[in-house]
Parts: sequence; structure tokens; C-alpha cells
Amino acid sequence: MGRKKKVKVLLEPRQTESNIEDKGGLVRLSERGHRFVRYADDCNIYVRSERAGQRVMASLTSFIEKRLKLKVNSGKSSVAKPHERKFLSLKLLKQKSTRTVRVTLADNAVRRLEAELKALTPRNWGQSIDDCIRRVNAFLRGWLGYFAVCNENRTAFDRIDGHLRRRLRAMILKQWKRKRHVVNRLIRLGVPSQLARMDIHSRRRTWWALSTVRAVCRGLTNEYFARRGLISLRDDWRKHHERIWDIGPAQLTLQMG
Repeated sequence: MGRKKKVKVLLEPRQTESNIEDKGGLVRLSERGHRFVRYADDCNIYVRSERAGQRVMASLTSFIEKRLKLKVNSGKSSVAKPHERKFLSLKLLKQKSTRTVRVTLADNAVRRLEAELKALTPRNWGQSIDDCIRRVNAFLRGWLGYFAVCNENRTAFDRIDGHLRRRLRAMILKQWKRKRHVVNRLIRLGVPSQLARMDIHSRRRTWWALSTVRAVCRGLTNEYFARRGLISLRDDWRKHHERIWDIGPAQLTLQMG
């Protein structure tokens, strides 16, 4: 696999996906021996060199605009290497050693995930933490249902899991309201009383700053949130990923051409 050409086609109101297929758009690609993938109006075509990509892009742009009477979005269409472009929020990364391709998360997918989790865990949350965790779990399960096809991104998953738990810790501390109540709750959770008093009362800090001190992390541990039902993005990704690949690895394995 050399270069990748990505064509973004914007359909006119009176055109549909069946119009493209009926007029021979996909047949034309198959007859020419191109490797391509399409979903709705988004299409990636794989060729061996940048020169071939430029030639195929010019040919298909002419075919789409002159014969199919559709519009190609030149701003989103380009010739580039596979790992430089995304498709349905996914990217392809070539593994030279095994001559296979890894399916990875696009950067914008990670940013959208972080933004959504931030919106689901607001600082001024006025309901119970269990309600918040249920909302977060529902979103994460839906997200994993789509993105679990990707190969594991351990660094990103660990970072997101850790940041999510920190936001929940800050919400819990704020709901406990007073520092003396925070100390008492932490002691009940097994934190040594001297450590709890020293970390909480040592100086003036916001709830967000307190969410990372030793006493809070020892009281509101990962196991604490697991007992309350919070799912781990990294652990649940493995379950969903294995379930998807059990359908048939040959369907999802991309061999180098």
C-alpha cells in the first residue's frame, strides 16, 4: 500500500447513493482494479504511488462531476498517505514488520470523546454520583460499540480513564461540601486520619486541586468507582474488541498489497 486518495463527494438534494451505483460509479472502480472503501458519500481509494493517486483523482473527479452531475468537495479531497487521512473517524497505520495494517483512532475522535465526557461530568452536577456514572456508562458503551474495532490505544485509554475518575472525585468532594466532612468520609473509606487531615487542611485548594492529593486517591480508588459501577474504557474495549473479531478475523484483517 503506497498512497491513499480520499474523495469527499457532496450529493445534491435530488441525488441518492443508489444513483451513484446505478450510474456505474462503483462498477468503474472495480473494473479498474482499484482498492477502495465507501460509506455514504465518503470514499477512500488506495493506489501505490502519489503520481497514481493524482491521476486517479483527476479521472474520478471528471467522471463524478461531468457524468454523474455531482459535486466533489475539493477542500476535503486530497492525495495523501493512509495514516495522514481519516475515514469514519478511523485511520490506517501500516506495520512493515508484519505487512498488515492497524486500525487506529483518529485524533478528532479522541478529542470528541474527551469533550463529551467533560460535558457528562459537569462541576455543578446536582444529582447523585450514581446517576452521573450511569450516564457516562451508557455513552461509553455506545462509543465502544463503534470504535472497539480499532486496535488498542493503551496510552489514550489510560489517560481518559484517569481524567474521568479525577472529574468524578472532584464532583464527590464538592458534594461533601465541607472539609471536615471530607476528612470524616475519607477516614471511613480507610484513609489514615493523620494523612486525611494533613492533605485536606494543609492549605486552601479548590475541589479540583484536592482531587489529586494522596488521601483522596487512597480513599476514592479505582476499585471504589468500579464498585459503584463505573466501567473502564480500557477493560471494556478488550471485551468489545474480542466480540467483534470473533465474527471472523479474515473480514477485518487488511493485508498489504
